[in-house]
Amino acid sequence: MNKTEDHRDFVTTSLVKVATDIEHIKATGDKVEKHLDALNGRVRKNENTISWIKGKGITFTFVISSIIGFFMKE
Repeated sequence: MNKTEDHRDFVTTSLVKVATDIEHIKATGDKVEKHLDALNGRVRKNENTISWIKGKGITFTFVISSIIGFFMKE
């Protein structure tokens, strides 16, 4: 073999390795994206639950304050 064929074989081998690495990176990126979607769904659900609890707490505080205010007036 001469230098040109050796270089061509080296470049071909390197390109195959790069292509394999790119496929692996794409597959890993897809898995990460799916996991991120699942986490975002959980976060959204937790945010809704926290908002609901805050609403109930504010309502409870208002009712208790109103009752205490009513009795303090008298």
